[in-house]
Amino acid sequence: MIWLLFLSSLLWQHSEALDECPIGAVYSPSSMRCFQLVYTPTGFLEAVHYCRIFQSNLVSVLNKGDLDVLGDLLSEQIGLHGDTYPGLWIGGHNLMDFTEWKWTDGHSFNQSMVPATWQTGQPYNCLAIQDRDNMEFIPNKCCNEKAFVCAHRSRASQSSKNPYKKRLKESLATVTPLSTTSSSPSCPSPPLCPSGTCSYTCDPEWTRFPSTNFCYRAIDNHDNDWFQSETLCQTYGAHLASISSLAENLFLGKLADAFYVGTSDKHEKAFTGLHYSNKTKTFQWSDGCPFSYANWEEGEPNNYGNSNEDCVEMILSLPGKEWNDVTCSYDTRTILCKKPAKIQP
Repeated sequence: MIWLLFLSSLLWQHSEALDECPIGAVYSPSSMRCFQLVYTPTGFLEAVHYCRIFQSNLVSVLNKGDLDVLGDLLSEQIGLHGDTYPGLWIGGHNLMDFTEWKWTDGHSFNQSMVPATWQTGQPYNCLAIQDRDNMEFIPNKCCNEKAFVCAHRSRASQSSKNPYKKRLKESLATVTPLSTTSSSPSCPSPPLCPSGTCSYTCDPEWTRFPSTNFCYRAIDNHDNDWFQSETLCQTYGAHLASISSLAENLFLGKLADAFYVGTSDKHEKAFTGLHYSNKTKTFQWSDGCPFSYANWEEGEPNNYGNSNEDCVEMILSLPGKEWNDVTCSYDTRTILCKKPAKIQP
């Protein structure tokens, strides 16, 4: 399946088009964005991952014009596949707290677009459009498989070229889908349970994320640059955190936010383990794990001012906890460390 996704991406990414969008994408003039329908059914998180790799997001609906364009795409698919067509993923979710709906691209969300019949706590936390005559946002289980729509800015909305485009292109060429990635020898692996019924634990002040079976810690920081932050993590048998999915990214952002609850000293940004290697011309994780997921803020990475922005921070003030490239000598960033959980004796 993943090869079908990447085959469709070649047409989207590299084809030359004379209008506002690449061949195969549909222009939404009301928001000056290009909507790309990806036909292969996937789960919500895999759809987010796919869009992010190619510097886009699962589509957010910003106005009626966007909704009309999506309605046309949905009608086309229902016409081809019949009324049993399962619909299209859009970028709405409530995975942060299972209550408030958000867009994966950080745009403001109109909560009234979700049917009033949805109840907090129901296991339907990702949004799709399914009915052309209604066009409500329908909560679904995130593991359901649907086609999806990625959105990115049109050519007309991009007033200047990204000076970091060559570096970004080189790095994206190394990104591989999670389903085909094998860990490198230096990439830490979660503990294996010999009996299949093990319990896991973390050291005091560390928090386990069950989806990865790793332990994480947020550390306050006023003096350490990126390299010193990595060294500090290593003193705990850890590394600056690598991130392999939207769920892990949101978990880390929530962990960092919770660290500063009740204080007035919250940092707006946090160091991750991602950094740019001038030797290999790729982004790499400090723990040696494959670079298989990206969550860049729009327009990033941009190597602003050609200032050697070779390290990557998470922007905690953004709802989607997107990333920005930054000079490695900066400090006053929260430090996010990660290490494997332990099997409970």
